[in-house]
Amino acid sequence: MLEHEVTPHGASLSPDGQYLVYDAPGSNGRRDVFIASTDGGAPAVLTTSAADDVSPMWTSDGTHVIFTSDRTGATTLWGIDVADGKAAGPPRMLFHDSGVMAGSLGLTADGTFYYVRQTGLVNVYRVELDAAGKPLTQPEVATERYFGTNMGAAWGPDGALAHSTRVGQTLTEHLAIRDPERGLERLLDTRMLFLRLIRWSPDGREILVKGRDGAQRFGLHLVDPQTGRTTPVVIVPLAAETSIGQVGWSHETSTVLYVKDGELIARGLANGEERTLTQVAPAGSVIGFDTLQSAGTIVYVEQRRGNAGLEWTLHLLEADGSSRVLVGPAKDDRFFWPSWMPDGRAILVVRPVAGASGESEICRIDRATGESTRLGISMGGLRNIDVSDDGRAVTFTAGTPTREIWVLEHFLPPQQVPTPAR
Repeated sequence: MLEHEVTPHGASLSPDGQYLVYDAPGSNGRRDVFIASTDGGAPAVLTTSAADDVSPMWTSDGTHVIFTSDRTGATTLWGIDVADGKAAGPPRMLFHDSGVMAGSLGLTADGTFYYVRQTGLVNVYRVELDAAGKPLTQPEVATERYFGTNMGAAWGPDGALAHSTRVGQTLTEHLAIRDPERGLERLLDTRMLFLRLIRWSPDGREILVKGRDGAQRFGLHLVDPQTGRTTPVVIVPLAAETSIGQVGWSHETSTVLYVKDGELIARGLANGEERTLTQVAPAGSVIGFDTLQSAGTIVYVEQRRGNAGLEWTLHLLEADGSSRVLVGPAKDDRFFWPSWMPDGRAILVVRPVAGASGESEICRIDRATGESTRLGISMGGLRNIDVSDDGRAVTFTAGTPTREIWVLEHFLPPQQVPTPAR
């Protein structure tokens, strides 16, 4: 049995069944390619670098291993000769730009490589609001850097804007933080393979995210906004990834909130104790929430399956535990991504635009009456809205990442292309 502190990933068995290659975190925290004999014994490092080397695969003749790396700043394919379970030479680059690779599907006997490539542009946008919460501007791109890979923005208490991004098609995601005073953006290398649903702590000292770190641990992580260092808070098995939903904070910095198995959970950071805040109806699930930091009131959306199909309900949960329904249940009125206006008088939500496939808009719901007002902000794939602490801007993600299956041929050097059997 292979012994690693974290789960190895991307395993491939040699054609003769004698060796296994896989990727796992190395001594510097980056993912390296390891090789191990199937007869037992300690695994050895096959490739290592200051970048991430992942998804190793044997060629059909068993003399070479190809792997994906971001050593050049882009997703590239590399190869290394292997003999008797050891590297028989240095790694060399085989193909420079394979795009944003979302997964390796396999290498055929004739050396054809199949992989999943992410296409489509996703970006972070912002809209300025007046004192009444009405739009002053049309949606503008919040950052010009790394266009098409930015998402999941959230405002910090001091007006800093944080979002996830990929730098030059690297395999890990960075956290970008924009300084509100100077307008400068700095990048934090979180070494996370997947990073979403960013939320600042009330005191601005930590950032809570959902994602998978370099050790393949999926769940909730805290990110230091100064160093990018991550600390796991809630980790679930890979098979249970879908049990974790939206994440956020209570009005107290000592408690994080997250959706697990359809219920809203509060977890103390100091002791790890959890308690369930909601009691959703049978066949129901909490699909979004936000906390009014000044009062501790939580707004959440419950989706449930009724006799006539799906229904949506907007609930208010006060700090003293009392609750009431603000909107719904509604069969034809869907709403997602609730976000408080800082004065607590209204909530912004995302609603699909009727008759426009894939397009959504932001609406304002009055806390006292439940009445909804369209703000005139709509885009394809609009989601993940967050209102700044002063109420003068809203940020959101828009765009839809799509995936395609790509085929790469004739990239192996002649000596690595297996000779067809006669």
